[in-house]
Amino acid sequence: MGTSYEKVMRFTQLALFICERIDPKLRKTVERASLLCKADLVTGMVGEFPKLQGIVGREYARLSGERPEICEAIYEHYLPGFAGDRLPSSPVGDTVSMADKLDTIVGCFGVGLVPTGTADPFGLRRQALGIIRIILEKKYSLSLLQLIEESEKQLKEKMDRSFEEVKKEVSDFFRVRYQNLLLEKGYPFDVIEAVVSTSFDELLDVQHRIDALRGAREWKDFESIVIGFKRAMNILKGEPYKKEINPSFFSEDAEKNLYQSCLRATEKIDHHLKKRDYESSLLEMTQMKKPIDEFFDKVMVMAEDKKIRNNRLALLDGIGQLFLKIADFSKLS
Repeated sequence: MGTSYEKVMRFTQLALFICERIDPKLRKTVERASLLCKADLVTGMVGEFPKLQGIVGREYARLSGERPEICEAIYEHYLPGFAGDRLPSSPVGDTVSMADKLDTIVGCFGVGLVPTGTADPFGLRRQALGIIRIILEKKYSLSLLQLIEESEKQLKEKMDRSFEEVKKEVSDFFRVRYQNLLLEKGYPFDVIEAVVSTSFDELLDVQHRIDALRGAREWKDFESIVIGFKRAMNILKGEPYKKEINPSFFSEDAEKNLYQSCLRATEKIDHHLKKRDYESSLLEMTQMKKPIDEFFDKVMVMAEDKKIRNNRLALLDGIGQLFLKIADFSKLS
């Protein structure tokens, strides 16, 4: 994507963008490490022995009197170099590593150099996995979409394709890498799919949702809640309705109780979600088992009166939207 100088200036800006979200106090160190991390590529030593890139750069930086954290980041920005490889040891190395890798990924997608099933000449899968590991293992709260958008801004003069198309494809590329990583760790596919189908941006948050949902599946009342959600979603399919609920239209005790339960649960769940306490949110959902079961046992949703029918459908939609704040339970087997 242009000359080495252009690339360095580009991903330096991206590294500074990431730095502001990780630790703004590291700005000068990150900038210096970014500007120097590719300098050894123009040396005869690396030209003769390409595997020494980064290693030689670290030593040249030391001899030039650069600070130890900058020298180490010059070497570590190539990490992880392969599956299972160690990660950078500092936030500076993490930041420069993610910026360099993301610049390569977005740049390649921007000009149509997308990996195929059999070919990945630029190692984009490995680099995406490296970014994912750094974010998750170092517990960085970063928006993947924001990082992609910022990288696109830096690459705007080089891209042959539309920003929206590239952003979607790069996001999907990361999503598949992330799903494969979790599958290798033994996570159930349906739990992963239930979460990523509703939310895939801040990876650390996505991971917390998946961990909470995987644990919740072992709870006694959880399966019945999933069944109730699926039943509600199936009824809503293909049915035209307005999402406005009018409590005065409720005539059955079961629907009145479900409505009140939904209001109470929404308040509590929203409180838990603000704190990203997904286990407590899911636990609160299980408290709705009884009113949901009673509603389906005693209420005819598809009533002949259009107003009553629409009101009941809107109530089911409200229940569904509440659950979708964490995951799409219909994906659970």
